[in-house]
Amino acid sequence: MSHSSSRRARTGAVALLALLSSALPAGAQQSVEVVPYTGYYVPFSDFGSTRRTPGPGVPDIASTFRENLGVLLGLKGRIDWNDNLGTELTASWTRTGWTETLKPADPNLYVVGYSVPGSVLQTQLRATYRPVRSNLYLLGGATWTRRGGDAWNADLWNKQFADGTTKYNSSNVGAVIGTGFRAAASPRLRFDVTAELHLASVDKVASGFVLRGRDPLKSRSFQQDFVLTVGVPLRLWQR
Repeated sequence: MSHSSSRRARTGAVALLALLSSALPAGAQQSVEVVPYTGYYVPFSDFGSTRRTPGPGVPDIASTFRENLGVLLGLKGRIDWNDNLGTELTASWTRTGWTETLKPADPNLYVVGYSVPGSVLQTQLRATYRPVRSNLYLLGGATWTRRGGDAWNADLWNKQFADGTTKYNSSNVGAVIGTGFRAAASPRLRFDVTAELHLASVDKVASGFVLRGRDPLKSRSFQQDFVLTVGVPLRLWQR
């Protein structure tokens, strides 16, 4: 990038912030931040179950399907409109997948399982509320989730295991609620910690998922995931 282009970009950014500043109420402290963060993704519920009856004299085998625990990486932009209210836009990527756990009806037989790798891409638009003189804040908003990788590749699943009718709901809209904590380790280093509950009313399997020799999948239509994140806020502007 040329020096003139760089100067124009900086001038444009300053002008945008000045315009934003003029639209905000006077007397309150406003700021704009970006927050790179990492975290841990914990699915709370199975997304389906099925059963296989091998034959006469052979115990039934029940199986459940659940998304895997995962580590996530993300970035969020935050605008604090005043001392209490703010808006955040977040984007994160999680390495996850799902695991099938097979449990024979005979207690003398082993419980076994296998995993298929996948990923989750999520964006959120949420509001924050922080009481006066408090480091704690509340958050809530809407989420959009997109699942991918081998775990959510219906063509791959149909070809290897199923009857050819499997279709996934690979994306969905949901809600997020949670709480956060902002703390300063030093004048230049601050941390932002959140504990979030992600809620979605969705069957992750739209249809099919009929494994050869098994009953049809009983899909669970309400999902809850817990996410714990730690980020480092980088302030771009403050008034």
